[in-house]
Amino acid sequence: MQLISIGELIDQSWENYRSRFPSFVKIIVWQLVPCFFSIIALILYPNAATMLAGRAMNITETSSVFIWFFSNSILTPIIGLWVFIATVRLLLTQMEKKPVIFSKISKEGWKLFLPTLWVSALVSFFIIAIWFILTPGIFFDWLGGTLNSSILGTFGALLIIAGSIAAAILTVERLVNLAYAPLALIIENIHGRQALKRSRELVKGKFWVTLFRMVIPKVPFIFATVVILSILTYLIQLLVTSTIGLNVDLATRVNSILSSLLLTIGLSLLNPILIITDFLLFDSLRKNK
Repeated sequence: MQLISIGELIDQSWENYRSRFPSFVKIIVWQLVPCFFSIIALILYPNAATMLAGRAMNITETSSVFIWFFSNSILTPIIGLWVFIATVRLLLTQMEKKPVIFSKISKEGWKLFLPTLWVSALVSFFIIAIWFILTPGIFFDWLGGTLNSSILGTFGALLIIAGSIAAAILTVERLVNLAYAPLALIIENIHGRQALKRSRELVKGKFWVTLFRMVIPKVPFIFATVVILSILTYLIQLLVTSTIGLNVDLATRVNSILSSLLLTIGLSLLNPILIITDFLLFDSLRKNK
C-alpha cells in the first residue's frame, strides 16, 4: 500500500475537519477556559499610570499576576494536552465507526493524560539532550577567556559552530523519528520507551517522505489562519481606537483582551486540522508497514 500523498493529506484533512466540525468544537471549546482566566488577569492588572507612579500593587492587582501565571503556565498546557488526546480518540472512534460518546472520550483523555505526558517528556528529553554536544565548545571558549588564550577561545568557537550545525541536523532527525510516539500510545496503547521505538519503526526508511508530509500539508491551513487573524486583529484595533478615542490606557487594555481572545479562538480552531493531518499520516504509515 502506498503512503498517503501530500495532496490527499490536505484534501482528507479538510474534509474530515469540515464534516465533523461540530464534534471538534465540543472538545476545543475547553481551550477557551485559560483564555478567560487571562482576561480576568488583564482586567485586574494595574493601569499604566499606577505602574509609572511606582505605587505598590494591592492584593487584587497582585492576584492578577498569579492568575496570569496559573492560566498560561499550568492550565493552558494541561488543557492543551487533554484536547490533543481527546481529539485523537475522537478521530479513532469515528474511523472505527463506533458511536461517539463524549463523556467516554473525555474520560479516556484524562486516563491517558499522564502516560502521554511521560512519553512527551521522553521525546523532549532525547531532543534537548542533543544540544549537550555543545558542552566541549562552551568549555574551551570559557577556558580561553579565563586563561586569556585566543587559541583555546578560537577552538571553542569552532567547536560551538560545528556542534550547533550537527545538533540542528540531529534535532530535525529526532523530531521526525519520534514525532509519532504520543500517537502510538493513544492509538495503539504502546507505553513508555516502546512508544518511541514504535515511532522510529514507522518512519524507518521513509524519513524524507514523512518529513515532507508532516510539514507541507499544514502550511496552507496555518497560512490561512495567520492571514485571517492578522486582518481581524487590524480591524479590532481600528474599532477600539475609533470607539475609545484618546484614552490610551483603556484602549491598550481592551486591545489586549480582544487580541488574546481572538488568538485563542483562532488557534483552537486550527488545532484539530493539524492533529487530523498527523493522525492520517500515522494511520498511513502503520498500514504501509
